[in-house]
Amino acid sequence: MKLERDIRKIRELLSINKVSGSQTMAGRKGLHCLSILTIERYNTAMHYEVTAEAREFAKILWAYQRLNLPIQSADVIIAMGCEDGRVAERAAQVYKGGFAQLIICTGRNGERTEAILQAKGFKTEADYFADIIKKAGVPSDCILKEDRSTNSGENIAYTKELLAQRGIEPKRIIVVTAPYAERRQQATYEERWTERAITVTSPQLTFETYPTAELSEDYLITALVGRVQRMKVYAERGYQAKTEIPEHVWNACQRLIDLGFIKQVV
Repeated sequence: MKLERDIRKIRELLSINKVSGSQTMAGRKGLHCLSILTIERYNTAMHYEVTAEAREFAKILWAYQRLNLPIQSADVIIAMGCEDGRVAERAAQVYKGGFAQLIICTGRNGERTEAILQAKGFKTEADYFADIIKKAGVPSDCILKEDRSTNSGENIAYTKELLAQRGIEPKRIIVVTAPYAERRQQATYEERWTERAITVTSPQLTFETYPTAELSEDYLITALVGRVQRMKVYAERGYQAKTEIPEHVWNACQRLIDLGFIKQVV
């Protein structure tokens, strides 16, 4: 089939340099080749079977991303927007635990989230999270929405603006994110919002209990690969603090890329 040949060509071109973690010129050409497919056809074609081997490599990335930090009292809670409502539930749980008295729900839409949110009746990730948090019993006047950002850097920049407009300059921040992104968010905040005490937490799930009908195990593995690979690439670009990636973690990431879990690599 022509589609299968197209996919094979993209996989050949979308190569990742194993030393630097950056895309080669061929990789950038590979991204350009995606124009030959619609997003729907691409997503369907790029689904990979989760083998026992892939699962074991993914668990290595999961363990690396999880920080398991004790939550400290803070000035604000920032709920990093995504399609997973459990992140908002965790933010509400942290609020109700008395750790902070203000939650900022961040995010407009990401590459994946727009269609999912529209199906749920929401325009932005911030709207979606705020709705969940209100239903969890958090008062409306303890919730702010930052609904312009489309990536983590913008989440931070626009949240700073929002708080500054209200005369709030937090010194201690609790960041609530997806479990597969804890360490990456810690590195991003260390670079983008310096001289702050940052505690990162996420829904209290295991690798086995994370997947749902909407967020499959295949999705989880591609998300883990994307977050670990970004930590190397984005540190080189100055988007986040440089963080050690142990050799066994990077090797596991590379093996998953070789197995085809490339939908979220940059």
